[in-house]
Amino acid sequence: MPPPENLRFLGTDPGRASYCFVTLIDRHEILKGMIKMKKLTASIAIAGLLLAACGNSEAGDTGTNAGPAPAATGAADTVAIEGFAFATSTLTVAKGTTVTFDNKDSAAHTVTADDGSFASPVGGGAAAQITFDTEGTFTYFCEIHPSMTATVIVQG
Repeated sequence: MPPPENLRFLGTDPGRASYCFVTLIDRHEILKGMIKMKKLTASIAIAGLLLAACGNSEAGDTGTNAGPAPAATGAADTVAIEGFAFATSTLTVAKGTTVTFDNKDSAAHTVTADDGSFASPVGGGAAAQITFDTEGTFTYFCEIHPSMTATVIVQG
């Protein structure tokens, strides 16, 4: 009877030799496969953690949110981005004002107008500036985290 395909002949006489299920070479291949599986499992776990970090909540957030901050007017021409939210839900500025979007999160965000009139990436810990030269109401959002929304009202 011939040996199964996964067995190797280890003797000099095929009629009397025994067969071994796993040779040293086979063990090495099995170990390499196990290491690949461990690396794949670790990679999947890391990817899951990264996706969770990009969610809508900061660590420790219970999901209850007091809602957006009240509207701001005047000298505060800076909108903080923290906790995956624009800290000022509505900012009113004069025409020609440059607004600074200060990202206090470690995650990257964008400041993107709903109407496409402006779009700016804001890396983690970085800031971006947008000058508002046209009167009107500009709603904007983060392209990476679309639940982040706010408004700039520009008056003449």
